[in-house]
Amino acid sequence: MSRELPPEQGVAPDPSATYDGGFAADSPWRTAGSEKPDQHLARWVLRHSVHGFVDFTHVFRPWTKGVSVTYPAAACALTTLVADQDTPATLYLCWDDRLLLRLNNDPVRDLGNQTAFRQQAVQVKLRRGRNRLVLKLSNTKGTTWGGWCFACRVVLPDGRVIVPAKA
Repeated sequence: MSRELPPEQGVAPDPSATYDGGFAADSPWRTAGSEKPDQHLARWVLRHSVHGFVDFTHVFRPWTKGVSVTYPAAACALTTLVADQDTPATLYLCWDDRLLLRLNNDPVRDLGNQTAFRQQAVQVKLRRGRNRLVLKLSNTKGTTWGGWCFACRVVLPDGRVIVPAKA
């Protein structure tokens, strides 16, 4: 969580690119015999949310035995919010562990740690047109059975919901 990942630096998604995950040789992310080779390399993966819910463990998880297994890591989700005018909006977010939020080039907002999947409303200002939303989530605690997930819903003052678009 202390170092910026490519989405936080404004890097455009490139599904063929890989990045050093920063995991030590003895990390479970580099487990010998893993059924997912190169699991320790970060990469872009296009995933659709399920009603605003995103679970990083569907893509990023060492293949080891056990229930509620949590290995320290961080991942980013990137999406675009399209607004037809400058407007305030409310992001309704739920997450487990620590969440950082960045909208466009605004300063990073550290929403802190949660040990359970609880909702928090965050006020933001969307610009007319495309708005780049990056959420960074850590995975260091196993308090929700190894969950590494978040949910996000974007609501305008008139009650309309903005459906995230591809970044």
